[in-house]
Amino acid sequence: MRKLNQLHLARCVPYCLAVLFILSGLYKALDPADAISALMKLGARVGIAREITFGVAVAELYIAINLLRAKHQIGFARVAVYMLCIFTVFLLALLSKGARSCGCGALEPLMAGIVNPVVFGVFRNLLLIAVTEWYLWRCGRGLMRLDSL
Repeated sequence: MRKLNQLHLARCVPYCLAVLFILSGLYKALDPADAISALMKLGARVGIAREITFGVAVAELYIAINLLRAKHQIGFARVAVYMLCIFTVFLLALLSKGARSCGCGALEPLMAGIVNPVVFGVFRNLLLIAVTEWYLWRCGRGLMRLDSL
Protein backbone atom coordinates (compact mmCIF):
# COMPACT_ATOMS: atom_id res chain seq x y z
CA MET A 1 0.00 0.00 0.00
CA ARG A 2 2.85 2.40 0.87
CA LYS A 3 4.48 1.87 -2.53
CA LEU A 4 1.18 2.62 -4.22
CA ASN A 5 0.86 5.92 -2.30
CA GLN A 6 4.41 6.89 -3.22
CA LEU A 7 3.68 6.08 -6.86
CA HIS A 8 0.66 8.38 -6.90
CA LEU A 9 2.54 11.14 -5.10
CA ALA A 10 5.55 10.86 -7.40
CA ARG A 11 3.36 11.04 -10.50
CA CYS A 12 1.72 14.23 -9.20
CA VAL A 13 4.95 16.17 -8.59
CA PRO A 14 5.63 17.32 -12.20
CA TYR A 15 2.01 18.33 -12.68
CA CYS A 16 1.94 20.34 -9.44
CA LEU A 17 5.15 22.09 -10.48
CA ALA A 18 3.62 22.77 -13.91
CA VAL A 19 0.57 24.41 -12.35
CA LEU A 20 2.78 26.58 -10.13
CA PHE A 21 4.97 27.64 -13.06
CA ILE A 22 1.95 28.32 -15.32
CA LEU A 23 0.30 30.53 -12.70
CA SER A 24 3.56 32.32 -11.94
CA GLY A 25 4.45 32.82 -15.61
CA LEU A 26 0.99 34.06 -16.56
CA TYR A 27 0.89 36.43 -13.61
CA LYS A 28 4.24 37.96 -14.59
CA ALA A 29 3.20 38.16 -18.24
CA LEU A 30 -0.19 39.76 -17.58
CA ASP A 31 0.73 42.01 -14.65
CA PRO A 32 4.50 42.50 -14.47
CA ALA A 33 4.42 45.63 -12.27
CA ASP A 34 4.91 43.81 -8.95
CA ALA A 35 7.82 41.72 -10.22
CA ILE A 36 9.45 44.79 -11.79
CA SER A 37 9.05 46.68 -8.51
CA ALA A 38 10.65 43.81 -6.56
CA LEU A 39 13.64 43.77 -8.93
CA MET A 40 14.00 47.53 -8.63
CA LYS A 41 14.24 47.15 -4.83
CA LEU A 42 17.44 45.23 -5.50
CA GLY A 43 18.84 48.04 -7.62
CA ALA A 44 17.80 47.04 -11.14
CA ARG A 45 16.85 49.82 -13.52
CA VAL A 46 13.29 49.78 -14.82
CA GLY A 47 14.25 48.66 -18.35
CA ILE A 48 16.43 45.81 -17.10
CA ALA A 49 13.78 44.79 -14.55
CA ARG A 50 11.15 44.73 -17.31
CA GLU A 51 13.35 42.51 -19.52
CA ILE A 52 14.20 40.13 -16.67
CA THR A 53 10.51 39.83 -15.76
CA PHE A 54 9.57 39.06 -19.36
CA GLY A 55 12.38 36.49 -19.68
CA VAL A 56 11.44 34.78 -16.43
CA ALA A 57 7.76 34.64 -17.45
CA VAL A 58 8.67 33.02 -20.79
CA ALA A 59 11.03 30.56 -19.06
CA GLU A 60 8.40 29.61 -16.48
CA LEU A 61 5.78 28.94 -19.14
CA TYR A 62 8.27 26.93 -21.22
CA ILE A 63 9.24 24.82 -18.20
CA ALA A 64 5.58 24.32 -17.29
CA ILE A 65 4.63 23.13 -20.76
CA ASN A 66 7.47 20.63 -20.76
CA LEU A 67 6.61 19.40 -17.26
CA LEU A 68 3.22 18.42 -18.69
CA ARG A 69 4.86 16.26 -21.37
CA ALA A 70 5.67 12.80 -20.00
CA LYS A 71 8.73 12.45 -22.21
CA HIS A 72 10.44 15.50 -20.68
CA GLN A 73 9.23 15.47 -17.08
CA ILE A 74 12.42 14.31 -15.40
CA GLY A 75 14.73 16.73 -17.19
CA PHE A 76 12.43 19.68 -16.67
CA ALA A 77 11.84 18.74 -13.04
CA ARG A 78 15.60 19.26 -12.63
CA VAL A 79 15.33 22.62 -14.43
CA ALA A 80 12.44 23.53 -12.11
CA VAL A 81 14.71 22.85 -9.12
CA TYR A 82 17.30 25.24 -10.58
CA MET A 83 14.65 27.91 -11.13
CA LEU A 84 13.32 27.46 -7.59
CA CYS A 85 16.88 27.79 -6.23
CA ILE A 86 17.43 31.00 -8.18
CA PHE A 87 14.11 32.42 -7.00
CA THR A 88 14.93 31.45 -3.40
CA VAL A 89 18.20 33.40 -3.62
CA PHE A 90 16.21 36.33 -5.06
CA LEU A 91 13.79 36.12 -2.10
CA LEU A 92 16.66 35.99 0.39
CA ALA A 93 18.17 39.09 -1.24
CA LEU A 94 14.81 40.85 -0.89
CA LEU A 95 14.59 39.73 2.72
CA SER A 96 18.06 41.14 3.42
CA LYS A 97 16.80 44.52 2.15
CA GLY A 98 13.85 44.32 4.57
CA ALA A 99 11.27 43.85 1.81
CA ARG A 100 7.80 42.61 2.67
CA SER A 101 6.84 42.18 -0.98
CA CYS A 102 8.13 39.44 -3.26
CA GLY A 103 6.48 40.68 -6.46
CA CYS A 104 3.49 38.37 -6.00
CA GLY A 105 0.89 41.10 -5.56
CA ALA A 106 -2.11 38.80 -5.96
CA LEU A 107 -1.10 36.59 -3.03
CA GLU A 108 0.30 39.19 -0.66
CA PRO A 109 -3.03 40.54 0.65
CA LEU A 110 -4.00 36.99 1.63
CA MET A 111 -0.82 36.44 3.65
CA ALA A 112 -0.04 39.93 4.93
CA GLY A 113 -1.69 39.49 8.32
CA ILE A 114 -0.30 35.99 8.82
CA VAL A 115 3.28 35.92 7.58
CA ASN A 116 5.77 37.98 5.58
CA PRO A 117 5.21 36.82 1.96
CA VAL A 118 8.96 36.82 1.31
CA VAL A 119 9.61 34.46 4.25
CA PHE A 120 6.69 32.28 3.14
CA GLY A 121 8.15 32.13 -0.38
CA VAL A 122 11.53 30.95 0.91
CA PHE A 123 9.98 28.12 2.93
CA ARG A 124 7.59 27.19 0.12
CA ASN A 125 10.48 26.96 -2.34
CA LEU A 126 12.60 24.87 0.02
CA LEU A 127 9.69 22.46 0.43
CA LEU A 128 9.14 22.31 -3.35
CA ILE A 129 12.85 21.71 -3.93
CA ALA A 130 12.86 18.87 -1.38
CA VAL A 131 9.76 17.23 -2.88
CA THR A 132 11.11 17.57 -6.41
CA GLU A 133 14.46 16.10 -5.39
CA TRP A 134 12.58 13.18 -3.82
CA TYR A 135 10.71 12.73 -7.11
CA LEU A 136 13.98 12.77 -9.06
CA TRP A 137 15.53 10.30 -6.62
CA ARG A 138 12.52 7.97 -7.01
CA CYS A 139 12.84 8.16 -10.79
CA GLY A 140 16.53 7.31 -10.63
CA ARG A 141 19.29 8.75 -12.83
CA GLY A 142 16.98 10.25 -15.42
CA LEU A 143 15.24 6.97 -16.25
CA MET A 144 11.59 6.89 -15.26
CA ARG A 145 11.16 3.93 -12.94
CA LEU A 146 7.90 4.82 -11.22
CA ASP A 147 6.45 1.40 -12.02
CA SER A 148 9.07 -0.23 -9.79
CA LEU A 149 8.19 1.77 -6.67
